[in-house]
Amino acid sequence: MHKSKSKDFKKYLNYIIPIVIVVLVIILFSGYQSNNSNSPSTNNSPTGEQAKSSGLLDNVFGKNAVCGNGELEEGETSENCCLDAGCSTGQTCQEKVCVELKPEIQSSFSQSGSYSSTILLSKNNQISIGKLTLNNVGNDIAQNVKVTISSPQNYFNQFTQNLNTIDKGSSDPVDILLNFNQNLLDLDNNAAVTLNVALDYTNSVNKQYSSADTGSFTIYGKNSMVGGTSNNAYAAWVTPHQNIIREFAAKSTSGIGAGWSGSTNIDQELAARWLFESMKAYCINYVNDVPNIGDYVQYPYEVLKRRTGDCEDLAVLYAPLLESIGMESRIILIPGHAFAGYIDKNGYVVPVETTAPNFDIALSSGHSEYESNKGQLSLISPRDGWNEYKEVDITNEPSIPLPDITKQKGSCGLSFTLSQGVVAKAPITFYSGGSSTGAGCAAIITFDSSGNQIGRDISC
Repeated sequence: MHKSKSKDFKKYLNYIIPIVIVVLVIILFSGYQSNNSNSPSTNNSPTGEQAKSSGLLDNVFGKNAVCGNGELEEGETSENCCLDAGCSTGQTCQEKVCVELKPEIQSSFSQSGSYSSTILLSKNNQISIGKLTLNNVGNDIAQNVKVTISSPQNYFNQFTQNLNTIDKGSSDPVDILLNFNQNLLDLDNNAAVTLNVALDYTNSVNKQYSSADTGSFTIYGKNSMVGGTSNNAYAAWVTPHQNIIREFAAKSTSGIGAGWSGSTNIDQELAARWLFESMKAYCINYVNDVPNIGDYVQYPYEVLKRRTGDCEDLAVLYAPLLESIGMESRIILIPGHAFAGYIDKNGYVVPVETTAPNFDIALSSGHSEYESNKGQLSLISPRDGWNEYKEVDITNEPSIPLPDITKQKGSCGLSFTLSQGVVAKAPITFYSGGSSTGAGCAAIITFDSSGNQIGRDISC
């Protein structure tokens, strides 16, 4: 009986010993593979079969799972191995950790040119003051981008522009065209205008984000011509539709009409003379220009208010006064000087030296300067210039004293003297009911029995 048990035990050993040997071989082989994985190599990544074997052994013997092998193994989560476990919606995997998909837009503004407040108002919403560059430095695209620009100084209306998408790592430049308002005319000197930039956008799963930044740009004062690219820029300062200019012209000339279709050259000369002498009676004095970047040009209402101006200022005042009563004006530029004039009924230019002491000298001097500078003068038509630089609309007008001239005509009478022959006379009485001095001008024309003009006199 003991011998039988001994035989059975030996038979059991014959079965168990080979199994133990196989297990030991597997253990030794696994250790060899582990040592090889820690040794220097040109490629340390396990093959698919090796990863499976290693993972199986790791599970069998309690070793850590391998993150990044493309398989979700026991113990791997989105918190410790998003490479295999993945991330939830609205997140992305960075360095084995899930982070929020978040675009981040940074803005920078660069001014593209220099402009005065008058030029900006004249070409409102047509001039790009600069570029706002939007850089997406986040880890996701920015969608439904909305740019809003405002200013605490309230020089322009709020600017809004919608963009589509800015990819991560990309930038998008935006041209800034602002709609300026009348507050810009408060700028007598150069000023830095603050830009408050607000940005709203969404990420790839439509989560909302916003950011804010600031910038600034420089505007030159309203009397500077900085930014005007042609002589037509003078037209921006020619403001015949301003109430104070219309009133001055109408009240100074007793409501004379020289621009209607039936008016004559004499009507125009009388009106031009009367407006000129009214400027002189208003005691507007010629002074030299003030130092400034670019030409310094006063608005016509400023010349009336201050009663001083240089050659450009007087020309820019005379031109809208003519325009306001229907006459077609010109501003005439010659080297180092400016004066004005008008187009008569025959289409000819009548130059008027607006710095002259009276209208007779203004006509002779203007004609001489015009003829001697024909090859180098610039003839500016405000009406044509307004196509490029529109007349600035001025709503905040000062209150200044104005002349108010009326006239009363008597009957025309004829007399004869040996020295003068036949003399025609007509008494005209002028009355000033305004709060400032003005001028009175009249024309008398004589005709023969056949209706031919035989004499005329225009005087003030």
